[in-house]
Amino acid sequence: MRARAGEGWVTITELADTLARDHGLSFRAGHGIAARVVRAREADPHAPLAEVVRQAAVEVAGREIPFTEAQLDELLSPEHFVAVRRTLGGPAPEVAGAALDVSRSRLMADAARLDSDDAYRDIAVRFVTASLQGWAYCRDNVEECRNVVVAKGSKLGDSHQLWQMNEINKLIWPADGGVGVIDEAAWDRTVQIAMDTQNLEGATVLTAPPTDGAWTNDIVNEALANLQDLGVDTTGSDFQPTEVTLVEGGN
Repeated sequence: MRARAGEGWVTITELADTLARDHGLSFRAGHGIAARVVRAREADPHAPLAEVVRQAAVEVAGREIPFTEAQLDELLSPEHFVAVRRTLGGPAPEVAGAALDVSRSRLMADAARLDSDDAYRDIAVRFVTASLQGWAYCRDNVEECRNVVVAKGSKLGDSHQLWQMNEINKLIWPADGGVGVIDEAAWDRTVQIAMDTQNLEGATVLTAPPTDGAWTNDIVNEALANLQDLGVDTTGSDFQPTEVTLVEGGN
């Protein structure tokens, strides 16, 4: 996995970030240099990386920015790429570990409150009801939902957003057991795969089975009952994806 993480210039954005963070370049200039580095090394894989970076910096920024080969090896390593991202939500182990601890605590507190606070549970049911109603609406009104997203300032155009909405719909519909319902057999299969499938270092996603109460359909079943009372089709058994023609540039 470590080797795969270093393939395909996955970590090259750290060069751009370092140029902006430590050398005073704009992010645009940093990414311009990074793009030139990738193109140059793809054209000549044996070219010294430090020289490639130096030349790209001259072309984009008008000045040399010296790095040694050892510095660039460290800069572009998967370990550095992960460790340096310490902002909230980042993958650095200490940040991700703290976020997981907070999430677990909040999840346990939330589950307890759902069992003890009727008003809070009502909010949860109404929230899920509205969310699933929205997915059903976008199933039946795919172009209108695309228009809403584009009108809100999407950086991507009409055809791309229509394609994306269509692909999401194909992931959701048809929903034989009702939209949002967790299928127990699928859950068990996913757990087994997560416990049995090892990565290249021999680790698995799960090291122990999930505890009781790790999942529930209680809230979603109440939401589905609400939607059925409203006459909303919650299975989409007749769903057919729309035909989308992608336009160059996504417009």
